[in-house]
Amino acid sequence: MRVGITLRKNLGTLVIVVSIWVLTNMFISWVIWESGTDTPGQPTLGRRLLYAALSGLAIGMFNTFVELFVLRRQLRRWPTVLIIAIRTTLLLFFVAAVSVSAYGIYTLAKGVPFHVQGLSQFMDTEYGESGIIAAGFTILVSLITNFVWQISRTLSPERFYSYITGRYHRPREVFRVVMFLDIKSSTAIAERLGNIRYHEFLNEFFYDLDEVIARHEGEIYQYVGDEVIIVWKKEYARYKGYAVRSFFRCRQRIRALAAKYERKYGFVPEFRASLHCGNVVVGEVGDTKKEIVFHGDVINTGSRILDQCKPVGADFLLTREVLESLRRARRDALNWEKYHIESQGHLKLRGKEAELEVFSVEEKDRPAA
Repeated sequence: MRVGITLRKNLGTLVIVVSIWVLTNMFISWVIWESGTDTPGQPTLGRRLLYAALSGLAIGMFNTFVELFVLRRQLRRWPTVLIIAIRTTLLLFFVAAVSVSAYGIYTLAKGVPFHVQGLSQFMDTEYGESGIIAAGFTILVSLITNFVWQISRTLSPERFYSYITGRYHRPREVFRVVMFLDIKSSTAIAERLGNIRYHEFLNEFFYDLDEVIARHEGEIYQYVGDEVIIVWKKEYARYKGYAVRSFFRCRQRIRALAAKYERKYGFVPEFRASLHCGNVVVGEVGDTKKEIVFHGDVINTGSRILDQCKPVGADFLLTREVLESLRRARRDALNWEKYHIESQGHLKLRGKEAELEVFSVEEKDRPAA
């Protein structure tokens, strides 16, 4: 599961980025050809379009590789403007390296020596004055794509796409599974660390959970203090059981990083969570600051259930609605034999008239804390 989901997401990103660069490069080449800036003796339109497609393929693959495997963690705390500048600079160096490599292949094929003057003549023959225009377009497209990439990371790709397409310009009712997850003893931790160190801790904690949540198809809806709200679409939460599994995989992730947290902060964080499901209303609100928000009883109830974790002594509570939804799904949605599920009775939740039955869930082979 882990490899499949991660690979699918990365391949999807690669296809989108490569497609943008290939189509953009081919369009620029066509515009330059139509404008008549090329000089006699330079490549035909077909050859030029082939060059553009191949360079777009190389640039798109390089851009995706740098984003996913090189800069993602290293630059996460840097200012957005600086991140965009670094990405664009790296891309320009890559384009220059590709051009030099093309000349190197040319010299090998022709059996001529490699030298700077020859490189200049080669570039002039292949691109002429239009090469300057193409370079300018490359810089512009790079700045735009890197800016869009950074904004989509800030908003989340799903939410960015929804803004662009106007999916929730009119409110819609959708089914979602909602998890509320917060850190235990957060007030005491904040007092011990101080404001700045506490923020650094929260940032690192949420970052460490992010990969696990994304791998289980969860979307981070909102951060509220020491709490994160995560939502799943029906097909992932119900038919694949990702919402339930993600809690225990998050706990495994933090325990695997226990030495790091002990060294940096003097403790290993623990957390609790609640899980509820049902129909919610999702839509855009605001004017000067727009936001896509979820409304409905499911959100309010999920938050109230989280408050009950401490009184009942459970780390993970979910509702009967979630259990029934999972049990109506395929048998392999969850391996029920791995979990100990116990009813905590019908609880009176703050602000709710009717009592609600909740269940605690724990792995049977849970390792000692």
